Amino acid sequence: MITLPRPARVNQWFVWLGIALSALMSARAIAAPRARVHAARPASLPSPRSVSANGDTLAWVDGHAITADDLRRRIELMPWPVKHGNASLDSARVKALESLVAEQLLAEQARREGLDQSNRLVRTREALRKTLVRDALYHDIARGGADPTAAGISRAMIARTPGRSALRTAALRRVVADSLRQLSTGVRARSFMEQTLVGRRATVDSVSLLMLADTLRTLMATTTRESGSTSMGAGEFADLLLERLGATLDRPLVRMSDGDMTLGDCIGTMRFYPFTLHARARRDFAAELSARLKEMVEGEQMTREALRRGLANDPEVVGEVDRWTTAWLAELMLERAASSPAASRDEAIRWLAREQPERARDLFEVDVAEVLSETRARALLERARLEAGANLDSLASRETRRMEWSARGGRSGFFGVAAHPRLGMTALLSAGDTLIGPVPLPEGYSVFRVLARRVRPDSADAAAPLIRNALGRATAAKRADALAQAIAALAARSRLRIDYAALRNTPIVPANMVTKRMIGFGGGMMAAPMLVPLWSWVGYWRNASIAP
Repeated sequence: MITLPRPARVNQWFVWLGIALSALMSARAIAAPRARVHAARPASLPSPRSVSANGDTLAWVDGHAITADDLRRRIELMPWPVKHGNASLDSARVKALESLVAEQLLAEQARREGLDQSNRLVRTREALRKTLVRDALYHDIARGGADPTAAGISRAMIARTPGRSALRTAALRRVVADSLRQLSTGVRARSFMEQTLVGRRATVDSVSLLMLADTLRTLMATTTRESGSTSMGAGEFADLLLERLGATLDRPLVRMSDGDMTLGDCIGTMRFYPFTLHARARRDFAAELSARLKEMVEGEQMTREALRRGLANDPEVVGEVDRWTTAWLAELMLERAASSPAASRDEAIRWLAREQPERARDLFEVDVAEVLSETRARALLERARLEAGANLDSLASRETRRMEWSARGGRSGFFGVAAHPRLGMTALLSAGDTLIGPVPLPEGYSVFRVLARRVRPDSADAAAPLIRNALGRATAAKRADALAQAIAALAARSRLRIDYAALRNTPIVPANMVTKRMIGFGGGMMAAPMLVPLWSWVGYWRNASIAP
């Protein structure tokens, strides 16, 4: 049985909230070269439509506006690469806007494919909506309180900081006024919460609780053991919990007079209560989770009150849900891209030859079939014959100037790249069985096909870790390039406009920080979704746009 409310604890939370927010919001404007973690009250975040209402639109994607406000939220409240110095800020703005456009393109494609109706996204979106509705109720209740009086501010200042100079006193008055205002807000919200929750009862289903506790405990133990992490929030396991408990998500976990809170509801809500469970023993872990569950039940009751007041249609709530849903849909498409085929060993060798040519020259051998000519004109003639269907072996036997290979129909056999550096490196960098050339060499002009590549027999041990690393890097590059081309194709089929001129007039704070948002009546979340760097598609899109 859960009895609501807990006045002493609620009071302590709101007092801490009022004091902490003043200090954190005062520090918000301090620039720093490294990412910092800040907590910000929701009211400090700009309205999602406040900028677009003034026409400050930076891009259109099939009728969807991306505003300066969208850009600032994503790269000021959250980290974004290379935001230091005026030149880098210009580049950071451009790349961020292009990434927002790519995110919107991917999200729209995900909707066309029905991914917005996936069980995972539907549940996550509903949990977010309920969280934001609760937050909207908090601000509705907190709104309308009287501002602190000048006498009240003076009394607080005299009590805490006697002897301040006039200049420092003026700055301090603003901080003290904000702190007193937040304390007053907390008192009003606390009083409303107590009146709403008083006398209500909630009964926990012990079987469902143990099912959730045992699954979460196993996941946390396995993940922390494999990753070496000693502290992971329970909400980080929400997706895995939805997957593991999929058949039981509609089972009641908490019974209340106005409707049950199911396992699925609890798991979704858990994302927005950043708590860590430390107990290891089964019974202790379940007891600790039960204590945390009480907080979520209190929040659920406040959410239901907010829904009864119709706050699900609050413009702020609708805008935030749309922003996060777009980011999540794009993330689903990125997950798909990350599972596309890996690079081949041949592609990894080519990547290594591009990135570490000196090491590749010493480690690899190649086998080619070549026709070597004295002049470039002659080499072009031989290439034309080969493209017309001539047999390379026969042509090389008659025409090549490299006599030591002519008896084998121009085939070199394996040779160390360092033995013929220009020919060998070109062969390492070229796709297999593709006609290459003419390539100018000290001995003439070469037209050739790559037949094979391999590690030198005496270099196998040294090459193994390099090739493993190159496989990973080549796979990442291959997938990123395929993704960029896919986004460019989506852009080519969309009504897309990017206003780079308007972008130049959008100021950006250069500091990198992670801003956490406190949710009214309990809980918290990131202030905005992390923006994924996705700007490589623009080159493909522009080339396609100017192609005849």
